Amino acid sequence: SSPTSRRWTILVMFFAYRNHAAYFGLSLLFLANFSTYFRVGVPHGPGVFWSLSVEEHFYLIWPFLVWKWDIPYLRRALAGIILLTFGVRLLLLFFGYGTFYFTLARFDGLSLGALLAIRARSGGLQALAVMARTTLRWAVVPFAALYFAVSGSALWSVQVLKSTVIALLLAAVLVLVLKGKPESATVRALSSAPLRSIGKYSYAMYVFHPVLEVLAHLPVTSFLIRFPLAIGLTWAMARVSWTLVESPFLRWKSRFG
Repeated sequence: SSPTSRRWTILVMFFAYRNHAAYFGLSLLFLANFSTYFRVGVPHGPGVFWSLSVEEHFYLIWPFLVWKWDIPYLRRALAGIILLTFGVRLLLLFFGYGTFYFTLARFDGLSLGALLAIRARSGGLQALAVMARTTLRWAVVPFAALYFAVSGSALWSVQVLKSTVIALLLAAVLVLVLKGKPESATVRALSSAPLRSIGKYSYAMYVFHPVLEVLAHLPVTSFLIRFPLAIGLTWAMARVSWTLVESPFLRWKSRFG
């Protein structure tokens, strides 16, 4: 449903940002993250489409790899992609470009997720749980201190390594959650109805969340009122999108399957 939701929200936002037709044209083609290279202005709010473009680029490659190779080759390919991101970032920095938006510089997190999915399907996450727990216990505090100390700097090492380290820490968190005991507070909280609902509508919430920017300018000074109101309205917009647009399109899948 993600491409459907994406195109629907792009069309909706096009009418709210009439001066950025070129950017929305790139977004429809899953090229929003190349807007800088095309010298196209990026509107505040819908600029989030860049990350969705990177995801779609990965999803164009991933099914072919799964169809073509068996599990050992897939693992090697994903490890190679992660290493490739380091080389791409170094090349971009060498030639004076940023590393944040370019597709091949952002495949590390998606590749780590794919590796975890392969491990989960083979029942091997339990073996990673101890490693994940140790990693989080000893790495989170030092990394957080280092992050606040050097984030935003022009150090090449930071720009090359930062997003991969963050992805590794988040992967460790995901492993612990997936292998957590059902009665644990974390698993119970993440399994609660409100968070499951947010997970269901999360894609549209992500692309609709510029409503938060609109609410920031309302004459409501209290953060305790403004923030939950913004979250509630974003969730409501996402649910309407799911009911009227995404679900009907998903029902068509049986006709083409």
